[in-house]
Amino acid sequence: MVGGKTYVDGPFLIDDVEDFNLVSETLGRDWIPDYDGKDPILSAIDLSSVGLTLAVGQSENAAFAVKPTSKSGFVNQGFGVPVPGEVGQSTLDFPGDITSFPALNFLIAHEASHLTSIQFQVLLECYPENDGGGFPTLFWNYSVIEGTEFTQVSLDLSAPSGIIDNDNSLSVETLLSQTRFLFFFFSAVDAGPNPTWDVYLDDINLGDIERDPSSVLNWELY
Repeated sequence: MVGGKTYVDGPFLIDDVEDFNLVSETLGRDWIPDYDGKDPILSAIDLSSVGLTLAVGQSENAAFAVKPTSKSGFVNQGFGVPVPGEVGQSTLDFPGDITSFPALNFLIAHEASHLTSIQFQVLLECYPENDGGGFPTLFWNYSVIEGTEFTQVSLDLSAPSGIIDNDNSLSVETLLSQTRFLFFFFSAVDAGPNPTWDVYLDDINLGDIERDPSSVLNWELY
C-alpha cells in the first residue's frame, strides 16, 4: 500500500502537479529538490508557456520543470518525494509497499546545451536501514531522446538496473515492500560555456507497464 492505495484501486498518480505547487496531495508529502545556491531546481510550470509537444492524453495544464545545474564541471542533481504507506505519514512508521504495482510511469522531455555523458536514473530508497546507517536503494537507468516532445517512460519495478547499499542482501520484492524515498536523478558532464539543461516531467504514476510504441522500458536499454 502506498498513500493508502494498492493496484486494485487503479493507477496511483504521484505528482499531482496540476495545482501548480510542489506538494503531492496523494502522498501528503512535499517534493524535495536539490538547490542551485538558494534557488530550488524544481518548479511547476504552465505547459502552454514552453512550446512542448504533449503526449496523447497528457493534461495541458502543469508539469514539473527541472533545471539541473553544473558544479565543478559536472551535473549531479535531482528531486524526490517520501513514499509512505499512508497519506501524510512518516515513512519510518508507515513505509510504503508498492509490490502490487508493476511499473513506475512518467512523461519526460529535455533539452541540453554544452552537456555530454547525460544520464537519467530513478532511485528508490528503502528500509530497513543497514548496520552502517545507509538505506538499500534500487535504481533504474533509462534514456531519453533530446527534443521538445514528451516521451513515455515505463520502468518495470520488478527489474531494476541494480541495487546499492544492500548489505543484508534483501530481495527486490522485500525492498519494494518497504519504500522510503523516490528520487529522479540527472547527471552530465559540463563540456562548454554556459551549460543549460531543461527537463520536464509529468504524469508520474504507479500502474501497469505502458506498452505504447513510444514507451521506453529500462530493460530494453540496458
